[in-house]
Amino acid sequence: MKYNYSQIPVGYYDTLHNKRSGLQSKWHWLKFLKFKDSLRPGDLHLDIGCGPGTFIGNYSFGNSTGVDIALTQIKYAKKKYGSKCQFLHVSPNTPLPFEDQKFDTISMIELIEHLTDRQINDLLSDVKRLLKKDGRLLLSTPNYGSAWPILEKFVNLIGVVSYEDQHINRFNKKRLKMLLQMYGFEKINVESYLFTAPFFASVNWNFSDLINKFEPKWITRKIGFLLFAQAQNS
Repeated sequence: MKYNYSQIPVGYYDTLHNKRSGLQSKWHWLKFLKFKDSLRPGDLHLDIGCGPGTFIGNYSFGNSTGVDIALTQIKYAKKKYGSKCQFLHVSPNTPLPFEDQKFDTISMIELIEHLTDRQINDLLSDVKRLLKKDGRLLLSTPNYGSAWPILEKFVNLIGVVSYEDQHINRFNKKRLKMLLQMYGFEKINVESYLFTAPFFASVNWNFSDLINKFEPKWITRKIGFLLFAQAQNS
């Protein structure tokens, strides 16, 4: 059965992020910081699957547009972050309403795991159309080549939102890289990130940042819970 995303409380992930307390809140902070570090100030940026607008509302340089299929989340984003960024409600399974080669950078933060193979095909084809030549795609998805499946079961038990019916497509580093190669992207780099640091936020919010700073990068890039991919349009 197809998951009904209207079941997610309006602004849920924004509230969680702004809570600034606990594992799940820190998880979103560190996840968004990873993307922020890859944005460039002068780029025209599109965030696909923006939800309540938390990422571009807090971390972008102001020249970002967010799109989502959930109308209630877009209404929330416009109300809270509309003075900083643009937000647009879009219909599922249709091309995005922008002209060809419009954007320098497109981000998709933990989106493709919610999509069928055909939906991913349509979306990546549209991303190729929308990106300028040499434009960049930034995307993340859970790393099913790590201990993520165990963590996901834990989150499903304790969290307000369960991912049991949401995550219908699973990726590891090899599969994600092959997917991007199949659609003609170049200069593809896929690495994992986020390992132990978010868990320390349950003890102390700032101590978690310290762990994130000094945790060996070779470990997080190898067995981190999330995958982060950068790829260039040909």
